[in-house]
Amino acid sequence: MIEIDYPNEGKIYCPACGKLILDLGEGASADCPHVEFLGTDEGPENDKNKLWAHWKEWEEKTENDIPVLVGKDWNSPFIEYFKKTLDDHYVCFTQSTPAPGLLSGFTIFKFPLD
Repeated sequence: MIEIDYPNEGKIYCPACGKLILDLGEGASADCPHVEFLGTDEGPENDKNKLWAHWKEWEEKTENDIPVLVGKDWNSPFIEYFKKTLDDHYVCFTQSTPAPGLLSGFTIFKFPLD
């Protein structure tokens, strides 16, 4: 999976079809055929293929063994898991709130090779 760190207040458009998917300023979200997951590390808003369930199953089995610090930035175990399990057909736009919140948002797209 390819990860792109995105500004907290930025709007996220689907790179394939151009549809506005997430507008944090307006608190609005939409869907398109390319969105696989839209949510935070607290849970999904849109989860077409049960990625959250896969994550929770893995988390329970491993007791969350992979909290990772990369440089000075905290990488959520959620995103680290998907970096290792999803191939490069998936692109994830991540958004993180600064401390003390440390909430991370994820918009994962899947682009087939047609």
